[in-house]
Amino acid sequence: MLADTEGENEEVWRNLPGFNWYAPVERPKAGSTVLAVHAADKNAYGRIPLIVTQSCGNGKVLFMGTDSAWRWRRGVEDKYHYRFWSQVARWMSYQRNMAAGERIRLIPTPERPRPGDTLTVTAMVSDKLGAPLQNGEVFLDITTPEGSSSRVQMDTMDHTWGSFTASVKINRPGTWKLTASSSAEPDKSVTLPVITMSETLEKIGSPVNTALMEEMASITRGRMVKAEEIQRLIKEIRDLPVPPPMETRILLWCNPYTLSILILLLTLFWIGRKLNGTI
Repeated sequence: MLADTEGENEEVWRNLPGFNWYAPVERPKAGSTVLAVHAADKNAYGRIPLIVTQSCGNGKVLFMGTDSAWRWRRGVEDKYHYRFWSQVARWMSYQRNMAAGERIRLIPTPERPRPGDTLTVTAMVSDKLGAPLQNGEVFLDITTPEGSSSRVQMDTMDHTWGSFTASVKINRPGTWKLTASSSAEPDKSVTLPVITMSETLEKIGSPVNTALMEEMASITRGRMVKAEEIQRLIKEIRDLPVPPPMETRILLWCNPYTLSILILLLTLFWIGRKLNGTI
């Protein structure tokens, strides 16, 4: 988030200064998440990935296919450059600290879902020895804000040991609880709360504060008109007399341009007589 709102954030990303080169990546690795691609260049696998993340061990790996992020300082100093790298550092370290000492680590994507979004939950599971779980099942218990629960079996992610994934449909705002457990150690579960915020809509149906509107109209030398008086207001505007034409007088002798023109003409007159030999 380089701006305060998501709409402004997209605009900032579109207008960031470009870069001089990018790494010749063929395609993203299976199980990774592509966050940004090249705007124009592509190959047989699609757009060239520029920013890619993937979970690894107790943390995350970030790949950035260019070293020109410093150009984002043009005209704004560290405004966008600092925001980007500080958020990357906090985001990558957050998941490690969140699951310290746990057998299971849950990673929601997106972290701030909205009603109607599909939440992708990734579980990194290890066995008793701390190695990635290879043989076993992982279950995800989903508790809605109303308290109803359901259980789904998480799918194994291809080409990634100990990684499981499941999708959750977020259909209402509130606090959702996601609890993951493995068949190898059912008592070693981990719970992750996911807070879903509803979109703030404009409140409708509130009565109009007529006293405040009348006061504002009187201060600005106007008049408050109710809805049923609009036709009468239109008739009053049509019956207004035609205003007299406005006259704008320009005092030539008080205008500095007049003096400048006179001096210019006198100068040309003097030069002409000098060239003619009469002076």
